[in-house]
Amino acid sequence: WTTNQSYVLENGCIFGYTEATDPCLKAWDTDGHTNLYSSGPAIYAHSYQSNTSLPYRDMWSMGGPGSFTGYRPGWGAQLTGTHNAWTDTILKAHTDSRGWVKLNGPHPQDTLNINKNLGQTPGFDNDVEVVVNEVKRTRGIMANTTSMNEWVVEEFWPGKDVATDDQLTQFVYQNGWGHHACCTSKMGVSTDPTAVINNNFQVYGVDNLRVVDNSVWANIPGMFVTTPIYIMAEKASDTIMAFAATQGWKPTYAPTAGP
Repeated sequence: WTTNQSYVLENGCIFGYTEATDPCLKAWDTDGHTNLYSSGPAIYAHSYQSNTSLPYRDMWSMGGPGSFTGYRPGWGAQLTGTHNAWTDTILKAHTDSRGWVKLNGPHPQDTLNINKNLGQTPGFDNDVEVVVNEVKRTRGIMANTTSMNEWVVEEFWPGKDVATDDQLTQFVYQNGWGHHACCTSKMGVSTDPTAVINNNFQVYGVDNLRVVDNSVWANIPGMFVTTPIYIMAEKASDTIMAFAATQGWKPTYAPTAGP
């Protein structure tokens, strides 16, 4: 949405990488990490079930200042250079859409066959329908909440002309995206033909190879993948260190003192 006033919260902030070019980053570093850069990306967020029969919440909606229409070339400049916009970002968790990663040959450096299969599986239709419903729900919240809509001039993306279910479905198909691919080398028992690693993160049929990343999940564990990855990494570290102790292995490096 375009707003009738510009935000002052982001004044001078370019979300850059060096203090020499970004005064907000310099202020964040010198003033006790108290400015905008210590906050999350949203002013508000909420989660809920798209269907009450589900055993988990599968929808996440968050809103904040700035113009964000997806990760594409120039998205940072669009976000930080537009101070009179409000964006609501919608996440569908526990998606039904499925792609694949396949081997093209026996050599470790052979190029992989990777296909996200976006929009091509039956489950994706359900994901799109749920997101379309959330777009309509979000529009309703904005339209019926005075403390929000009093600052709004108009919706500019997708815009008022995208109104019917068919139009919204087409919009989601064309603009929906995901960047946390996972679950391609599943952990499971040896009798499971779809399992790639065992419960010690060891790859079946390959000596001295373990996998510790989000590919080992059988299914997406929740809304965001970062925390489960941290937990898994801690578990894998304990597992590998315990195995090393049984082999009598010793570290080949000298730990350095901290600052």
